[in-house]
Amino acid sequence: MEAMVQERKQNADAAELKGSAERDFGEHDESGVDVSLLRYMLQLTPLERLKVMEKHARDMATLHEYGRKHRKTESHSNR
Repeated sequence: MEAMVQERKQNADAAELKGSAERDFGEHDESGVDVSLLRYMLQLTPLERLKVMEKHARDMATLHEYGRKHRKTESHSNR
């Protein structure tokens, strides 16, 4: 009986942790894809999605440029 109670408590704790992870990181499918993000993007119009993606592209370009300016050593390019 004691073992059953302990097992139920562990299962409840595991379920609570899983729920917490889904709240913190979104819901993922078996491949690890964040389906909550997919759902969010599909709620937007195509124009809104484009604006979101353009903003992300600008942010990435800004980060890339910042990294290039503040790099301590020049990287060797084989391109």
